[in-house]
Amino acid sequence: VRFIGNRSSGKMGFALADAAHARGARVSLITTVPPPRPDVYDRVQYVETVADMRAAVLTACQSADVLLMAAAVSDFRVATPAAHKVKKQGQKASK
Repeated sequence: VRFIGNRSSGKMGFALADAAHARGARVSLITTVPPPRPDVYDRVQYVETVADMRAAVLTACQSADVLLMAAAVSDFRVATPAAHKVKKQGQKASK
């Protein structure tokens, strides 16, 4: 497998943020996709990568009382990414 991908719609995160907002919370939303109603949140921060998400969450937590997370981001990353495609070495493709 070269890539497994399933882009998030953000719906669960938006539902959690909306519920918190409806209960009077000041909501800072960190997301990869635009929310349907960005004007209801106190802050919306857009990120693109897992590293961006991690940094944004850690920064936001410094001044937060509660953290709600719905993202299913990657649990691991390659320690040393290759700069180019890695060719098979000494293996024949099975039929």
